[in-house]
Amino acid sequence: MENTQIISKYLKTGEMYKESLRDNRTVYYKGELIPDVTTHPVTSGGINIMAKIFDAQHQPDLKDTLTYINPQLGERVSKAWMIPRTKEELKSRRELTDFVAKETFGVFGRPFDLAPLVPVGMAAHLSKFRAKRPEYAENVLHYIDYAQKNNLMGPEVLVDPQNDRSKAAAGGARLFENELGSQIKGGNSTPALLRVVKETEEGIYISGAKAVGSVAAQGNEMILSNLMRPGLLPEESLWLSVPINAPGIHIIARETVSTDPSKSYDHPIKSRGEESDSFLVFDNVFVEKWRIFNYGVPELNELYGEVVLGVHWHVLSRLATKAELYAGAAQLIVDALGTGKIPGVRSIVSEVIQYAQTLRAYVLASEELAQLTQDEVMWPDVNMLTAGRLYGITNYPQIIHHLQELCGQGLVMRFSEEDYANPFINSKLEELLFGHEMTSKQKNLLMNFIWDITTDSHAGRVALFENVNALPAPLLRERLYHEYDRTPFMNHIRQSIGLPL
Repeated sequence: MENTQIISKYLKTGEMYKESLRDNRTVYYKGELIPDVTTHPVTSGGINIMAKIFDAQHQPDLKDTLTYINPQLGERVSKAWMIPRTKEELKSRRELTDFVAKETFGVFGRPFDLAPLVPVGMAAHLSKFRAKRPEYAENVLHYIDYAQKNNLMGPEVLVDPQNDRSKAAAGGARLFENELGSQIKGGNSTPALLRVVKETEEGIYISGAKAVGSVAAQGNEMILSNLMRPGLLPEESLWLSVPINAPGIHIIARETVSTDPSKSYDHPIKSRGEESDSFLVFDNVFVEKWRIFNYGVPELNELYGEVVLGVHWHVLSRLATKAELYAGAAQLIVDALGTGKIPGVRSIVSEVIQYAQTLRAYVLASEELAQLTQDEVMWPDVNMLTAGRLYGITNYPQIIHHLQELCGQGLVMRFSEEDYANPFINSKLEELLFGHEMTSKQKNLLMNFIWDITTDSHAGRVALFENVNALPAPLLRERLYHEYDRTPFMNHIRQSIGLPL
């Protein structure tokens, strides 16, 4: 956005965001170092999408959707780092998530505003951090303030490397014991599980690896943690932030599923770019003390589920927005093909609408049933979030199939912009493949869009990510079983029919 009017010194423009990424970070793609992530074809598309959202913060009609006035600063800051104290603030914070999901068509699982909800989640349970590690607990609020003032974005990175799990099982009580590498014995190899390898007065040095670092190459900073597991050692009990350009961080990007921006007709979504997933190697990376939220207390890592409840709320909200876009896409297909009078077609569209409405209902219910934590942060209802995410990912494949089914042969018989540039081919396609009140080329563009969101490799990556990001259905069912309190209903039945309480 040219000539953007900056409404606050704490809000970046798109160009300011891009400039912040030109920081000598170490990012590899197919064995070669990327000199500038803002111009490289693998990373630049996703960066351009995020840059537009940074610019949108300064638009008068969007400033209340994307920003709020921080009472301590007296200036506007991004809602991404807002600590909601009321239900109204919680719902206002979700407006940012809905906007970003709509702008990205819901295909960014780690967008502009997800990672901030991790430190905000720590603030929601800050007294527990103070009780266990008071010297680091205050860093949480300090970091939120720092991130707000600098309009930061980046990922939360949690996943450990995928390697031979039989070794972990053979290691006894503590997982990954055999994968830690020789560094724990004084060698030079990198441990698989992120851990502290050195401590000084100024901070700590960490080594290890993390997987699925989505948007790591495209963000400013990342939030790192290790999930609680049996036998987790104090030096592996970590929760911290680190700049993405910190010395010793090596980012290895996976093969891209985006395409040339000039192919916007052939691939309306795929050509825009993507969030790049990465494998991260940490080699003696220095972390200043003020960036540490937990070090050395395994019990604090057990709070992960409570802390990231806001992240799960974000995931569900994004799925709901994406589902609403799918309902719009379904109707566009029906209108383009003139099939709206067929009962079976209307039934399929209704199922897509039902999916969208149900997910939105879960989002609204999680906010309506939200409660203040002990530290007076308004946090959404866990049962509605878990049930909603389970419903979302369980039915996601069927909704994708419905969109494909509505298109019929249209997805199979797609044509390129070059085809329509050929006079003979164009004339025949327009004569024989026109849509209802639209040209063949317009109908074909819609099919290209549906292809990108349902069938292409880009869509395949998104579908895989959704399943991992929301947690696989069996794990969500297990969580729901343990989280949902059935006791009041059980006691009512017992009392009503004469069973002992």
